[in-house]
This record gives sequence, structure tokens and C-alpha cells, in this order.
Amino acid sequence: MPIKFIRTVFKSGDSFRITIPMEIVKALNIKEKDKLVIWLDDSRIIIEKQQ
Repeated sequence: MPIKFIRTVFKSGDSFRITIPMEIVKALNIKEKDKLVIWLDDSRIIIEKQQ
């Protein structure tokens, strides 16, 4: 079952940023300096932890 979160987008230099909810960080075992793969699929942003 998908888990949905609402996040606010912030400007950071020439880019924008959002935070990753801690529930997702824990579920994917994301650590500082890990690499994430991000791509666009129609109107969805997909983010996966790089293997």
C-alpha cells in the first residue's frame, strides 16, 4: 500500500529542494552520502536508492 506525504518545496540557489520523510529514510535504509536515482515519468517524480 502506498504511503503519501505532503512536502513543501524550497528554493536553494538555482535548484529546488524537499525533505525526505523519516519513515521513507528508515524503510529504504538511506544514509548520509547515499546516492539516489531520480527520473520523471509523465507527471510523477520517481526516486530510488541507487544499488
